[in-house]
Amino acid sequence: MRVGDFQSCTFNLENNLKLYLEDNGQLFALSFLHRSESQVNLVVGAEPLSLADTLYGLKFCQPDADLTIDNLGKIQPVFGFRRVQDQLYLR
Repeated sequence: MRVGDFQSCTFNLENNLKLYLEDNGQLFALSFLHRSESQVNLVVGAEPLSLADTLYGLKFCQPDADLTIDNLGKIQPVFGFRRVQDQLYLR
């Protein structure tokens, strides 16, 4: 998924949703963004980012940059997401 795709798909969702990586049935909080020229990493950490904070950070990124997840050094692309109550599970 690219940054612009994520921004478009989440445009009308509530800003207070918390972001998590869903990996093999386990949830990991996505805590901060790390930008480079061609990709943006959502990094696993202790406290989850809100959708509002994430979208604010993505405003400064190229829309065609790849959106990826960094789980303890293992980089994987974001393929999609699903909403569960007040959380957004990325995979």
